[in-house]
Amino acid sequence: MNGRGGPLSAAAFSVDEGRATHVHHRHHARRKPGRLARGIGQPALRLKVRVRARVVALGAGKRPFRRPSPKESLVPIPQRIVQICLFIVAAIALFGGTVQMVLGQPDTTPRLDNVHRFMAGVYFSMGLISFWAAWTVRRQGTLVYLIALGVFLAGCGRLFSISQVGLPTPHAVWLGYLVPELALPFVMALAHRASPRAAAP
Repeated sequence: MNGRGGPLSAAAFSVDEGRATHVHHRHHARRKPGRLARGIGQPALRLKVRVRARVVALGAGKRPFRRPSPKESLVPIPQRIVQICLFIVAAIALFGGTVQMVLGQPDTTPRLDNVHRFMAGVYFSMGLISFWAAWTVRRQGTLVYLIALGVFLAGCGRLFSISQVGLPTPHAVWLGYLVPELALPFVMALAHRASPRAAAP
């Protein structure tokens, strides 16, 4: 029978419905692994993004390690002059501070000996600071000017003493102390002003 309600029509409908159901199940079976894979892959992707973001956050503001070139490792001439001056100041202060701390002023009153050894400690510490500044001269800024000022004021104190009580003997030795103390600070300040670090904004 070929009518709408006949057996042939019912059989065709049944076959079509079976095909549709089979296609639906097959399509669903194909999509299911994809969804499952995406479900498994998404947490791993999120974890990877979080780890990468944390690495970037930890490394923010840090420059990657780079070996300096031979040209960059050379100290510029103005900085070299400052470094030599600082090493000279450090050597004089360390030696002089040690000698004055050991000898003191035994021929005077206890008060003067106490003050003398106290100043010897300050003198020695000035040598340590100058040595550290010379060793790290590339990173130094205002400290160089402060050390130069300290040396200049020490020379002014020596000059004031000469004007008050006279020049000690032998004269050549004490003048040999005075002249570098008044000249070396200007050399240090001018050379440091001309150095690349001081000229950088």
